Amino acid sequence: MIQTAGVARPPELHPAAAADRRLYAACFGTGTPATVGDLLDAMVDAAGAAIGDGDPAAMAYFTNWHPGYRGATPASIMASAPAPADVRLAVARGYGFADWAGAERSRDRPFDTMFEAAADAVADGDEGSLADLLAARPLLVRDRSPLGHAATLLHYAAANGVEFRRQVSGPMAPVVAERLLAAGAEVDALADTYGGGTSQTVLVLLLTSGHPAQAGVTNAVVEVLLRHGADPNGVKADGAPLRAARRVGNLGAVARLTAAGATD
Repeated sequence: MIQTAGVARPPELHPAAAADRRLYAACFGTGTPATVGDLLDAMVDAAGAAIGDGDPAAMAYFTNWHPGYRGATPASIMASAPAPADVRLAVARGYGFADWAGAERSRDRPFDTMFEAAADAVADGDEGSLADLLAARPLLVRDRSPLGHAATLLHYAAANGVEFRRQVSGPMAPVVAERLLAAGAEVDALADTYGGGTSQTVLVLLLTSGHPAQAGVTNAVVEVLLRHGADPNGVKADGAPLRAARRVGNLGAVARLTAAGATD
């Protein structure tokens, strides 16, 4: 059942998400970028300038997304003084593009203000705002981000592979997922997160995300997804959900997926 529209207490932000929100706000204030290029150019400049201060958002772009810096310490990143090309690559990959050239090809894509507002509402657990946006434009549930990951709104509920500032989860996550699915969201839609492939369903991204696990809501969202028809065996019967649950040691999800028909 969908609960009464509203907002629970704000979800707790991971330091990288909180820092990325600050970096984004420093670039755009209360406004929003018009195009993908506007976003990327501003974030490249901001992240590049913040490296010397060890800013957590700048560090996260490198340790999470730059292939030459994964797992590096902030001190080593700062000492290496990354070149502008490295900053561009880290930020491009952080927004779901394979490289800066791929981001450049997409720089003229416009942002849809309603989709962006809905993505914020999903991340923040603001079911009331989300419900209003869906009532105004029901097909939002089928729209996709213009960024490289091409996430649907439901993918944002998994808090994985999308923009750092929106990798957030909290007690309203199951309610938000229910709202989106009841409105017609495609439960097993694939995104291009992490390069694409059959593991980029909401179910698998959810199971491998630390944010809903930290918030204690992973299995509640799993339940919502399965009730709305998510395939426990994966979109091509490749067993990806069950492997993901086992990989992170989520025994409750393993049991629930198995009960729903998942097999090795």
